[in-house]
Amino acid sequence: MRKLRISLMIFMSAGFVLGGCKASTGQEIKNEESITEILSESPAGSEQEAISQQTEEMEKEPEQVSEQVIKIINPGVDYYIDSSVKATEFSKLLSLELVEKEHNKITDTKNWLIDNGLSLEQFPYSDDTYTYETKGDNNYETYLLTLSKLESGEKVTLDFSEFQYGESYREEDYDFIKQRINFAKVQDGILYVATSHNTYAESSPQNAYLTAIDLSDYHVLWKTEPLTCNSYSFVIREQVIICGYGFTSEKDYLKLVDCETGLIVNETPINSMAEYIILKDGKLFVRTYDTNYIFKLTGNDSESREIVRQVYQPILATLTEEQSYSLIKISNLSYPVLLVTEGTYEYEKGLNATIFCSGYVFMNHEIIPIGEITSQGTAYPIAYDESGIYTGANDGYSRLILEEQSGELLSYWDKETDVSTLYSNAQVVNFE
Repeated sequence: MRKLRISLMIFMSAGFVLGGCKASTGQEIKNEESITEILSESPAGSEQEAISQQTEEMEKEPEQVSEQVIKIINPGVDYYIDSSVKATEFSKLLSLELVEKEHNKITDTKNWLIDNGLSLEQFPYSDDTYTYETKGDNNYETYLLTLSKLESGEKVTLDFSEFQYGESYREEDYDFIKQRINFAKVQDGILYVATSHNTYAESSPQNAYLTAIDLSDYHVLWKTEPLTCNSYSFVIREQVIICGYGFTSEKDYLKLVDCETGLIVNETPINSMAEYIILKDGKLFVRTYDTNYIFKLTGNDSESREIVRQVYQPILATLTEEQSYSLIKISNLSYPVLLVTEGTYEYEKGLNATIFCSGYVFMNHEIIPIGEITSQGTAYPIAYDESGIYTGANDGYSRLILEEQSGELLSYWDKETDVSTLYSNAQVVNFE
């Protein structure tokens, strides 16, 4: 305020001096008179109020952009999926087809980028919607992720400190097992974050995760099993995350992770740990420690058996050598039905059929037993089509329907429909 008052006084003094000079112009005199009139016509004290108001406006700090700091709760060290997640019907899943493979010089990453016209997304970086920036105890051990909306400037900082350590580790390796944020990407309101340490899995096996977070309320939707992703980047394509895991003396893979469930749907072995994964013009460029790859992304029209095997792993892990299983797709269910039998016979060459089995269906995030399915005699092997499961006997056929909300197996002796024709057109269940 003092500076403004002094400046005004100097300006006024200069005006009076110019007004008394022979060389003064009429315009300069007019300006002086205008200032004098304004000041003389102002009510008592108004000069000080005007100056105070101007000073306050000048000293007012720029408007601060709102920013939140939110701690993300770690759901645990094993695979996790929130009860709110509803998996949709299987869509075409991606697979990788190798196009080119060549050894690199290990230290020529820059040349690899230039030769292929690629650019890295490394913190801090921006996409079409957000700027992504990480901070931590130092430039490497980062656990804070700040998302800034490009359009509004609104910021939120997410605290992943609970994700820094696993529950089991070697005491002597404690200084090397702190996990950091490797990469992050938002798609359709969901934040996907990769965290891992940079040492052997045996030092702390509960590391290298992908985690999905709903940005509407910042709760964790799912977290992958450990040892899924320690690559420095990943890409998202058609609801599949393509990432990499590997390390010295460990198996190295590219892994395809389902965006909705966090389950691994496919794995592709590679020579060494994937460092950078970049998608350009429909081709996947992968830089590993000592090898460069180019893959073509292709759709897989059949349902991914790998994702289903993981879903039903608690059952499959208990099977004996005498037991066999089959996965069959029923159109009104999101996941295939698991059938397990203790006895098969060769119905046709290469087709192992059965006349009795147990059934299971995965829905509402749990495995539901659907009971025993029995056919009467080897002439009537259990069969299926997209509408249900079929059994037969000397006196007729039955179509079994699974209720899509509860998984309950409903039996229909359909008098109106020629079930025998449906059965004859159905596919005999083949057990592995």
